[in-house]
Amino acid sequence: WDPTHEDLLEGPQEVSWGWNSGDYAYHGNSVLGQLIASENGYGITGMVPQAEIVMVSPYSTDFSYSVADAIEASTSFLGAGDILLIEQQAFSNGNYCPVEVSPAVFDAIQHAVAQGIAVIEPAGNGYQDLDASYWNGWFDRSIQDSGAMMVGGGEPPGRFTEPRTWAGSSYGSRIDLQGWYGGIVTVGGEGLSDLFYPENDQR
Repeated sequence: WDPTHEDLLEGPQEVSWGWNSGDYAYHGNSVLGQLIASENGYGITGMVPQAEIVMVSPYSTDFSYSVADAIEASTSFLGAGDILLIEQQAFSNGNYCPVEVSPAVFDAIQHAVAQGIAVIEPAGNGYQDLDASYWNGWFDRSIQDSGAMMVGGGEPPGRFTEPRTWAGSSYGSRIDLQGWYGGIVTVGGEGLSDLFYPENDQR
């Protein structure tokens, strides 16, 4: 994310744990914009603009990537009643899927949930059926449950693409909540600003 964006100035200025790669800043901006964009009379107003945000990177160093380690590190900053939003996806069976496909991540999520932390996990942009037999029941709650609230995404009615296309969300009985992944107005950045960026300044 870009901490200098004029609608995110009250957000975090640096990561509290790990190494900030700077990659996909527009995506971090768009997520933070939906949550904490300032109530300042212009731009975006987030759903919870007064929320205190702590950023943790899945990179402990520039060569070490571990979502499980990042989740464990998050528990040192969070307590019962807090929310941990995972902004990552995994890759398995030929496409993107939820990060808990990794046993280490699954265990880390369970550990966080056991401490009273609400964990929000995206379903991943791989349009995979999480009930398919090739998962061998990994996402079957009757077999195991990480405790995360898993969120899927789809196109809103009237959009120009099918609900699940090449970038569509994974789906299935494991999904707890469904939201739109298209037609969202939020804070942008380089690679994702299509409404307003005077003088080519996406901030």
